[in-house]
Amino acid sequence: MKAGSYIFISLLSLWFSVEAVGQQIWPGDVDNNGRVTGVDFLYWGYAYGSTGPARTEQGSDWQGYAAPAPWSQSFPNGVNFSYADADGDGEVDEDDEDSCIEENFGLEHGQPGSDGYQNAQTGSGLPKIILEPDVQAVEEGAVVNIALRIDDSQTPLDSFYGIAFTMTYSGGFIQDDEGPEFELLSGTWLDQDGEFAEELFVETGDLGQGALAITRTNQIAVPVGDGDIGAFEIVIEDIIVG
Repeated sequence: MKAGSYIFISLLSLWFSVEAVGQQIWPGDVDNNGRVTGVDFLYWGYAYGSTGPARTEQGSDWQGYAAPAPWSQSFPNGVNFSYADADGDGEVDEDDEDSCIEENFGLEHGQPGSDGYQNAQTGSGLPKIILEPDVQAVEEGAVVNIALRIDDSQTPLDSFYGIAFTMTYSGGFIQDDEGPEFELLSGTWLDQDGEFAEELFVETGDLGQGALAITRTNQIAVPVGDGDIGAFEIVIEDIIVG
């Protein structure tokens, strides 16, 4: 299993400019770029807990809904917080993630634009995502945990709010084609308070591709620390070494 592209986001160095695509809200497209990805989950975490005018028509179906009156807050790129209220009930909460971002993940509308990120080059000195299995050789049917941590030793991060990345893995080794499961660990530097971190893992396309996003939800960034922050769990279909 290896990481593909990756994204780091902090409250101090947040984001980019995205061209607006109209005054309609498509549930889950929080950054309003025409596509639902892990970046939308990061926007959702940035606006989590905010409230504002509800939409006249509420819902999570993949269609355009007329935007309500603008909320008092906007993201640094100018997109209004009302886009984070994906179901339109006037509050940015778990329902927007569960019923909209996750359910509509990967869907597109109009002419999708860039989310403002590109793959980093090897040797660029940027922070790294480390995936490390707890064993090196297993038998069929064994459960393998693959820990996730962030290595910022080359480029220390003073603050961290969220991360999203895509990944590929050998789907043929995973039992029953169920794919991996991911869970945040408790008591880590990411969420020492135990209440203000959420994760979203979605298998994309064929088995062997996935997207993971993690965000804090209290508008307070934290320094990157040592140790694992989460782990994937997989059940092995056949014998694999390394």
